[in-house]
Amino acid sequence: MLDIRSLSKVYPNGTQALEKFSLSVSEGEVVAVIGGSGCGKSTLLRLLSGLESPSQGEIRLNDKRLEEPDPLVNIVFQEPRLFPC
Repeated sequence: MLDIRSLSKVYPNGTQALEKFSLSVSEGEVVAVIGGSGCGKSTLLRLLSGLESPSQGEIRLNDKRLEEPDPLVNIVFQEPRLFPC
């Protein structure tokens, strides 16, 4: 189960990408993240994958708090990316 509670992200330049976003996804459930440009979709995915940390709130996967990249969470980018190990 994925549980997102009051997730907020404010970037150093003051841009608020997410504000108090909450979502629960049960096992076997399929979710689509849709919305206009700049509404926080990519930020949400970066937070879920552990590539960024939230300013507030928490993300739990199977009752374990995600605080760093987790091998159970995968993301496919539109353009190729390389990340340090």
